[in-house]
Amino acid sequence: MTDQARQRLKEIRTLRGWREAYKVAGLTDEGSDATKRRRLSRLINRETSGAKELSPAQKTKVNRAYRYRKKKGLFIDARVQREVKLINKTRKEARQQANRIFGAKGISPDQRKLERRLRQNQDLTDEDIRRIREAFENAENDSGRAIRQEYASQLSKVKLTALPPAQRKDFKRRLKKSQRAVERDEAQQKLEV
Repeated sequence: MTDQARQRLKEIRTLRGWREAYKVAGLTDEGSDATKRRRLSRLINRETSGAKELSPAQKTKVNRAYRYRKKKGLFIDARVQREVKLINKTRKEARQQANRIFGAKGISPDQRKLERRLRQNQDLTDEDIRRIREAFENAENDSGRAIRQEYASQLSKVKLTALPPAQRKDFKRRLKKSQRAVERDEAQQKLEV
C-alpha cells in the first residue's frame, strides 16, 4: 500500500529541497543539518533503519502544503529546471568528448568535425525551454504526453558516438526508454480515437 503523504513529502524534498520538506513535515528544529536530514529520511524511506510513520497531523500538513505548492506552480519551475539541467548536462558531455577527439590537442584533430559536433550539442535554446515549460504546464490535460515527447525529441538530437564510452550505456537506456514511452502514448491515443 502506498502512502500518498509520504510520496508527496518525497516529491517536495526532490523538487524544493530537504529544508522545505523538513519544515513541511513539522519536525523539531534542533540538531545539526545531518541530524535533520536523517530525521526526514526516516519519514520518507521505509527501508531506512529507524523508519517512522507520519502522524495524522503530519499527513494533513504535508498534503495541504503539497496542494498549495502545486496550485502556485512551484513544482513546474523545479521540474523544468531539472529537465533542462539533465539535457544540458548530456550535451555538455558530448561537447567535451568532441573536444577530446577533434580538438587541437585531441586524438584526431579536425576543426570542421569539431565545429559541427559543438553546434549539434549546444545547450537548449530559450525556444526549447519554452516548449518544455508548456509541456509541463499542460501535463494534467494530456497526462504528460507532451513532456515525454519533448524529452525524447531532445535526447534524440544528441549523437551517441559524441558521448564518452562510459556514459553511452546509460544514455542509450534513457533514450530507448523515452522512445518506448512515446510509442505507448501514440498507441494509447489511437485506442482512444
